[in-house]
Amino acid sequence: MPTCMPTCTNCRRKWNYKQTLANLSHSGNQWNCPLCGETQYPTFTSMIRFALLYFLAAASLLVFLFLHLSFVQVAGVITVSYVLVFLIFPFALRLSSYKESPL
Repeated sequence: MPTCMPTCTNCRRKWNYKQTLANLSHSGNQWNCPLCGETQYPTFTSMIRFALLYFLAAASLLVFLFLHLSFVQVAGVITVSYVLVFLIFPFALRLSSYKESPL
């Protein structure tokens, strides 16, 4: 199991990749630990990382638009970019036992 996976702040056990993806697929900003059931929240820095990953995916689209690619090719690039962000994010996620304020 990778060492950079999210760790529950209550039971101190690491979530595996499958558990993390299952939690990310739920809507909202809070998840229950699959190991102890305690509610966990993403840290503010995790949410910043997620926003940066999405920004980079969107920015890469501009490069492809200037290359005058077809709509199908641009749609493929968008799809691949966002799927990659979704698959990479579990490695950047850090958890907290409380909802952090941005300020």
